Amino acid sequence: SFLFVKLPIIPPAVVDPVARMFGFLFHRPMLVAGLLAFIASHLYVYGVLVHGTGVNFNDLSGGAILLLMLLSTLGTICHEFGHASAAAHFGCRRMTIGWGIYMVYTVLWTNVSEAWKLPRRQRAIVDIGGVHFESMFLLLMLGLHLWTGNPIFLFAFIFIDLSIANTFNPFLRMDGYWLMSDLFGIVNLRHQQN
Repeated sequence: SFLFVKLPIIPPAVVDPVARMFGFLFHRPMLVAGLLAFIASHLYVYGVLVHGTGVNFNDLSGGAILLLMLLSTLGTICHEFGHASAAAHFGCRRMTIGWGIYMVYTVLWTNVSEAWKLPRRQRAIVDIGGVHFESMFLLLMLGLHLWTGNPIFLFAFIFIDLSIANTFNPFLRMDGYWLMSDLFGIVNLRHQQN
């Protein structure tokens, strides 16, 4: 109800089988491995690569910016399949991925309405499921940069990483908002904020 436009783009017939296939990534060992890989990749990118190469977004050409936007969109699609896969891991079905407008942002969203039946801890995992998958996409970007030497993949890592950080804002109805609500059991967090 908080989206000005809400347009379904990937139906449950596509989302559900893919989400069930990747639901195993939400077993505890996989979550821990993902967190360790996330930390290690960030230490390497920001401690070694960025420091050593002097990354400058002003060096990007028009074509590189378009490629960066495409990679960011692919990362966001992975993010949404992360929410769906986490929900599928806990038994949710009939999930749709769509496009919408929230405030002034264009956003992708995943209908995980069945997650409201889950306990708070499981809902919190669904909330961060997108970040879990998008972090794996970051690892792909890092791997492609190391393999090809092309700086566009390093730029994509940084750009998508900033997008991930933005989703944790607890004041906008994005992942951070829902995570805060579910972790602390605050119903209608937006009303409480006001």
